[in-house]
Amino acid sequence: RPAVVSSAMPKVFTAGIDLKLNTGELVGGLNIDPARNALNSLPFIKGLQRAMGTAMPVPVIIAVHGPVLGLGINIICACDIRYAAETAELLMLVCVKEVDVGLAADIGTLAYLPKITGNQSLVQEFAYTGATFSAADIVRAGFVSRVVPG
Repeated sequence: RPAVVSSAMPKVFTAGIDLKLNTGELVGGLNIDPARNALNSLPFIKGLQRAMGTAMPVPVIIAVHGPVLGLGINIICACDIRYAAETAELLMLVCVKEVDVGLAADIGTLAYLPKITGNQSLVQEFAYTGATFSAADIVRAGFVSRVVPG
């Protein structure tokens, strides 16, 4: 019996991590020292990394039907079988948006995506361009198994 991951939201699959983390609200308050803010966020980031690397006792199928931002790409990478609806527009790499907001991609996508697609150059292109890729684009890249109607 597999687990199926989908979204209850009709227009968006996931909006990613809460950017309040940058203001310190999720990690114990804002400190004037950016290095201390980064240090304070480390337990939170480590927890996310552990969650993305945890093996499930059953196969996990993900059904993506809408835009995926940020942390959602990591969730997709962690699943065993990945499907996308033909209408889905995916930001191919969490790093894409992190670059736009000045964050580092440190939850696991940069480690998983080259293994999934088998193409380091393509992954770097996705990471550096900040472009949005359609469901057809991501199936060609090998990020999802197939595109289904919906």
